[in-house]
Amino acid sequence: ETRKSIHKGKTYIYHYLRQSYREGGKVRHHRIANLSHCADEEIAAIRLALKHKDDLEQLCSVSEDLTLEQGRSVGAVWLLYDLARETGIEAALGKSRDGKLALWQVIARVIDQGTRLSAVRLAGRHAACDVLALDAFNEDHFYENLDWLAANQADIEDHLARRVLRRDEPGLYLYDVTSSYLEGTENQFGAFGYNRDGKRGHAFVVMLAYLLVRELAERWRDLDVTVQEGIDMLSTLCATQVIIKGKPGCNRIPKPARPLQRLLDAARVTLPEALPNEGVIAATRKKLTGRRRKR
Repeated sequence: ETRKSIHKGKTYIYHYLRQSYREGGKVRHHRIANLSHCADEEIAAIRLALKHKDDLEQLCSVSEDLTLEQGRSVGAVWLLYDLARETGIEAALGKSRDGKLALWQVIARVIDQGTRLSAVRLAGRHAACDVLALDAFNEDHFYENLDWLAANQADIEDHLARRVLRRDEPGLYLYDVTSSYLEGTENQFGAFGYNRDGKRGHAFVVMLAYLLVRELAERWRDLDVTVQEGIDMLSTLCATQVIIKGKPGCNRIPKPARPLQRLLDAARVTLPEALPNEGVIAATRKKLTGRRRKR
């Protein structure tokens, strides 16, 4: 999309990469990236790449300026992000950095039930930062984020109650569940260094992840696949990084194989054609232990 703006007699040109999709019977537009900083020849290259999206390999072979590299896993993270957006979980958590970090903790919990440290490493393998528009983070930010979740749990629940919690379980509130979850868990969570808010925040992440799993299980009920099997299958779908003159252009998403497309169709999720590639990498502060390296 190209737009022109005239200010004080001077013309400004802006270039945007956007996705169009249907939601509730309406066509909506999602801005993926602002490409206004790119040179004219870079914009032309991106347009050419999208126009020939089905034969980029051939296009790349005739141009030294355009190369393709395997990117991060995108199938599972986009599926769960789109599901969180549709069910209202994303809106309940909000668009702030804490809200986005919390959403990734929920998504990571569904993909692989691990520690905060493993959730950061998972973000390094999946396109978490590009999908959620997150800047760099490490495990310390997650512990702070758990406290934020605990402090804002009541407001998040109020938002969710209108769309999720009262849909088929009118008596269930996450506050009740997380309170029960915390009973008798002092020793269990103490080993991980959680304070009281951290424990409640962790329990809240688990319950929000449960809402996604429950929704996905319902949509895949007619398929011969478990939620975990489906997530693992979609995790094999990786983006293709389009590199223009040595600089990242965008993440092109290839056409999924038929089994993966069946999962997406049943979940009523459509992958975008491309994602922004900001080059943001989530990395842990702690390194692998010597014991793990020996293995």
